[in-house]
Amino acid sequence: MPKSKHCCAAAIVTLVALAFSTHIARAAETWPFDLSTTGNDAYWTSATAVDPTADAFEIQWEIALVEVTVRYLFFDYTLDVTNQIPPEQRVGAQFVYGPPPVEAFNSDIVYPDPPQPPAVRAHVAIGLLADGHGYVYVTNVFLGTTQVEIPPFGLVTVTIRRVRVAGTVWAAAIDLTPGDLNCDGAVNFDDIDPFVLALTGQAAYETAFPNCRWHHGDINRDGAVNFDDIDPFVALLSGGA
Repeated sequence: MPKSKHCCAAAIVTLVALAFSTHIARAAETWPFDLSTTGNDAYWTSATAVDPTADAFEIQWEIALVEVTVRYLFFDYTLDVTNQIPPEQRVGAQFVYGPPPVEAFNSDIVYPDPPQPPAVRAHVAIGLLADGHGYVYVTNVFLGTTQVEIPPFGLVTVTIRRVRVAGTVWAAAIDLTPGDLNCDGAVNFDDIDPFVLALTGQAAYETAFPNCRWHHGDINRDGAVNFDDIDPFVALLSGGA
């Protein structure tokens, strides 16, 4: 596929697209979504919800289809550009603390990078509403022009008329017990060695404790397990927190 198609497709995936985890404490929900925009704001909200009272949430998404409809002269052409997207750009995941509403992704996306004139521009947000329903919002959409190969015309400048992105959003509500690094239901001296291991990194910890979650060591809830969690962990052991 010519570079121009790849660029346009990659930009659209970036609009909606953020390692999937198996450590789920509550029931998860899987939601298919299908969004199209011709320059208007586009909104998708899931039909069901995860438990909004959970301590934290894991939100994941996967892009299954990317279509771009372009116009050249008086004709519209719909191009399936999904297979032009690198696999690592088709999936994303984010761990967030509750309570909802929570955002897993929120960013302005512009392609190509300034100072070049934009071909695609939008603001994208992915997350959970206050009641636990998932959402994908694409707002402030601008669709411009780009170059693509259209037989028999060759490489031509076309107007982007419509973008369609379909895929799946997955969300899980997660219960955490801060300080319980060996997941035996109590916070005590038996958690010290697992906590030290958690400080070395998530992969090493969850390899040693596959039925636990690394975020049990994130005592101060800043999204990481690091030296800033040592004093709060000691406080838990002493009953001071």
